[in-house]
Amino acid sequence: MDAKLAATANGVSSAVNPTSHMLIASMPRWNLNPSCLIENVSSYLRWDGEMAEGEFLAALASRSGCELLVDVNNIYVNARNLGGDPRQFIDALPVRAVRQIHLAGHSEGPGLLVDTHDTPVDDEVWTLYDAALERLGPRPTLIEWDTDIPELDVLLAEAARATRSLERAAEPRRAGAMA
Repeated sequence: MDAKLAATANGVSSAVNPTSHMLIASMPRWNLNPSCLIENVSSYLRWDGEMAEGEFLAALASRSGCELLVDVNNIYVNARNLGGDPRQFIDALPVRAVRQIHLAGHSEGPGLLVDTHDTPVDDEVWTLYDAALERLGPRPTLIEWDTDIPELDVLLAEAARATRSLERAAEPRRAGAMA
């Protein structure tokens, strides 16, 4: 194995930035356990690479044995800030690897969206959530709200909206199982 690649594979930072494929290929098979979830992050800088983020997460989950926590707000924020198609991101995810979904609100900063967890979930994020559920099926969902906590009725309304989306996503699967 190349020394630069070996240094990266052993968790030591290397002066050479390996490509995504090299990073995935050099990872040991951890077989951590399904309770270790990998979350997609919100990003404010574009990373050059030969793999799209959704493809990278799919390969990382496959190689590590970990499952994925899909943050739909982060997908939306990244698509708006950096370009890209959020549905292509979702389509790249391996259905079996997705264990949980997160939703959150974001705020508008100067020329970009910021994943702040301090506002209700945006209508466009709800639409993307519905698309994710259509592709992935119902998954446990958490709505993150860290600051500027509103009245309980606002939180309950957000939870009820997520529940309605989950129920709609489960209906075709139930009907298909009964056929």
